[in-house]
This record gives sequence, structure tokens and C-alpha cells, in this order.
Amino acid sequence: MMPERLATHDLKRLGEPGPPYVAVTTTPVSELVNGLEAVGVPFVTLDAARMTNLEDFYIAITDAFALPAYFGQNLDALRDVLTDLSWLETPPKVVVFENAQSLLSDDEDRAFERVLSVFREVAADLSTAAVPPEAFHVVLAETEGRLAELDRRLGVLEA
Repeated sequence: MMPERLATHDLKRLGEPGPPYVAVTTTPVSELVNGLEAVGVPFVTLDAARMTNLEDFYIAITDAFALPAYFGQNLDALRDVLTDLSWLETPPKVVVFENAQSLLSDDEDRAFERVLSVFREVAADLSTAAVPPEAFHVVLAETEGRLAELDRRLGVLEA
């Protein structure tokens, strides 16, 4: 399922459980940050340009979510820790990947696909299985000039 396009006026929806679990936007990250703050939705912003391979991805995720030392730096462990962020005082409801086209761009597209799949699964589980349901969304933020390449990578996942 291709990610939904997200407009700035849709930001309040990201504070609520349910789709879109993964969305794409060309809204500048500074506007996203201001908008999420204005509607009171906790978030974390990550620069995907610094996460072009899985090793760097895991380092950035570990830092951003203050993951416990036992985090195993694999996708199963990522899924486990993201579905229970109880050690955080205010867990983020939105993960914004700035420069999204760069995310895992040095690895084969399967890594990109598998990571997005984990985020979708976490979001769906928290939205439907958690009591009470919890919001969790991923926003892939990219410039207009690089959007076609991101769409191509996302389209490869659909084929």
C-alpha cells in the first residue's frame, strides 16, 4: 500500500490512532515541526541523510528513542521496543524522516522495505491492539525535487 500524501492541515490526525501509518509530504520539516507542536502531537525528527545504511539507522533510532542497552539492533528487536516505549515520559506519536529518499539508500531496497514494514506493523498494532489505542505514524518528508526518486523507491515496494 503506497503511503498517503500528507498536507499540513492533516497534522492533527497524526495525534490519533489509525491510518495513515506511513505518509509522504513535501511540507518543509520546519513547518511540520511547528504544526505538530501547535496541535500538541509529540514527535521525533530524524535526518535520513545520516541513515543511509542499517548500522547508522540503528544508531540514530537508538539515540532518538533512548532505547535500552538490551536493544538488539535488528528489525525484530526494533518492533518489540517501538511497541512499548514505556521508559519515555512522553513517547512520540510521529516519527518524521527528513531527507526521506536517503533512508537506507546505500543498502538494497529490501532494507528500506523491511524497515517501513516494521513501522507500519508497529503503528497498526498500537492503533488496533493497544488498550487504549495509541497513535504512531511515520512521515517521510522530502523536497519536491527528490520526491520522484522517493516515489520510485516506494513503488518498487508495491511491485
